[in-house]
Amino acid sequence: MMRFRPKKTLWLTLKNIVKSSLFLAVYVAVFRYLLCFTKNSRGVVDRWNLIISSFVCGFAILFEHKSRQSELAFYMVPRALESLYNMLVKRGYANHVKNGEVLVFALSMALIMYCY
Repeated sequence: MMRFRPKKTLWLTLKNIVKSSLFLAVYVAVFRYLLCFTKNSRGVVDRWNLIISSFVCGFAILFEHKSRQSELAFYMVPRALESLYNMLVKRGYANHVKNGEVLVFALSMALIMYCY
């Protein structure tokens, strides 16, 4: 017979909420702080300020549980690839594909449905 433990479930839920909130707060705060810090210490505003800030704030993921770390990675990888693609298009190394996001969505849904 299955026993329900509402206190334990409530405690675990609250603990996970605090961990996720801590991750988000540290992620944003460190990024904003380092962005201002690198701008003021280097005296220039360029992409290296963003690169340094983004790299360091990524360590905030260590506040999350191991299983959530992989979920967040699966969430962020497509966005990183999209940023890379947009940068390549902007510099002329890749061509823009009209309605390309629809093609990518269709292919990913086809893969998910095939695996299902």
